[in-house]
Amino acid sequence: MIPMCLVLATGLLAVVGCAAAPSHPSAQPSAGLVSLPTLNVAGGPEAACAGVGVNAVLHGSATDPAVTWIMDPELNLRHDAVWPTGYHARFTPALEVLDKSGSIVASEGTAILGVCDVLADNRVFLQPPFR
Repeated sequence: MIPMCLVLATGLLAVVGCAAAPSHPSAQPSAGLVSLPTLNVAGGPEAACAGVGVNAVLHGSATDPAVTWIMDPELNLRHDAVWPTGYHARFTPALEVLDKSGSIVASEGTAILGVCDVLADNRVFLQPPFR
């Protein structure tokens, strides 16, 4: 049988340990990042950017399998998004898209006026800037 003071002391240490564990996203740059569907393009993403004009808005959700998508508000059409290699999403709580260097390149509600390509499965390849 475990003495009661030992159980109490262990519980106290656990509470103290949990309370003392700081959570600083700036100190942990990879914390909270969600991998995005990406496309590895020979010659770099610019090589695949044909420039297809659209009128859409960027949206995202950490619980959606596609993570990010664009919506055409006039036609109410959704196209799941694919990004260059190394891109990630972060939800703070709104969507932020980060490039491979960690810079924010788009966020929830960003106007998307052009995509690089529409893939065979109807997803769109996005490469900033979106014009």
